[in-house]
Amino acid sequence: MTEGVSSKTVTGAKADVAVNKPKVLSTVESPDDIRQRVLANIEASKKARDSSNFDEHLCREATIKAIHFIRWY
Repeated sequence: MTEGVSSKTVTGAKADVAVNKPKVLSTVESPDDIRQRVLANIEASKKARDSSNFDEHLCREATIKAIHFIRWY
């Protein structure tokens, strides 16, 4: 018995693979719609940054680095 895949199996497997088709845009956004969406995304990003308290993390990290620097020199 020969090991491997027959050409018939490959053809069948290839037929089972879904082909990605490009999406057809049915609606075209106006420049104002795009601008509003971008502004909404920016606002959401600002809220996320504020709620993450990343600025507090940066302050703590700077303090730790300063203490570490003083101890070594």
